[in-house]
Amino acid sequence: MLVRERETGHRGPDRRGVLLPVLAVIGVGALVVGVSRLGFLNLPDWLDGGKSDPAPRGDVIYEGQEAQSASENFLIDIGDGEAVVAVRAKQNWDTPGWWINGDFQSTNGTSSVADPDDRDVPARLRVKMDYCAEGTITTTTPADGDGPESVTFDMSEIFVCGSQLEHTPDNDAAFKQDDTPNRFHGDFVSFVSRAVETTAAAAECPTDELARFREGEYTAYVRSQLADRFGVPEDAVEVRSGRVGSSDDETKQGLRDALESYANKQDPDDPSRTYESLSIDYLSSTGEAVEDSCWKEPGGTDLDNLDDVDAPEPQDR
Repeated sequence: MLVRERETGHRGPDRRGVLLPVLAVIGVGALVVGVSRLGFLNLPDWLDGGKSDPAPRGDVIYEGQEAQSASENFLIDIGDGEAVVAVRAKQNWDTPGWWINGDFQSTNGTSSVADPDDRDVPARLRVKMDYCAEGTITTTTPADGDGPESVTFDMSEIFVCGSQLEHTPDNDAAFKQDDTPNRFHGDFVSFVSRAVETTAAAAECPTDELARFREGEYTAYVRSQLADRFGVPEDAVEVRSGRVGSSDDETKQGLRDALESYANKQDPDDPSRTYESLSIDYLSSTGEAVEDSCWKEPGGTDLDNLDDVDAPEPQDR
């Protein structure tokens, strides 16, 4: 016997009937969002797409400090300056590719430094410079104890004594990490930062800038500050203007060695191998870098030998 399925007239849900309400809801939603964007409706913040966190969140925990060294040279900080170093560089990171992991890419990630708005243009990194006088401050009290003490500040020679690539928004934005491990990127930033600081330190001496600390306006300012600090009249303070110094031979050799290390990076796994790295140029200088520098750093002496550090003797003029 042939059995036929009885037709009941029910064919399942009408797909068009379901689709039309869904489209209607989407359309109404789009209309509401569009009207809210025009400012006609004040809708809850959950329609604004989210906002950036207004400040970093996290912990800053102080864990103490330890003195490790003392300055070899007694330098008095007399002012600050700013140097600009243009940098565009990158370093590729890769993991060895082989037939098991299937990684046959030429590179897996890149750390780079360039202009934040145009990665094809060098970043103009700003370096904070410190100016110091290799001077001494001497106070003298009259033998009879009658009258105020006198104060003498002998500035001796003036040097560039510090260079630091600061964490400004523009400086930090110039460094970009693209799929590289954090330690790899940290090494890249550290290497480039030290190279920039050394480049600024080894530049031709900014004699015009340092000469400003020899002028009457500055010495008058120092005289008033010392008088206030020691509680004596200004006419009891003598400020002997300094002269622009120059790097000694040992310092110059150290600067050359440092620049060479950034131009040719040593293989950490094989010290006998080096790789061409950064190209360092001095385009704005009329003199010669390193040779015409006036860099002097405080240096560092282990605290066990602190008694061997002698105060500098005032130099003949």
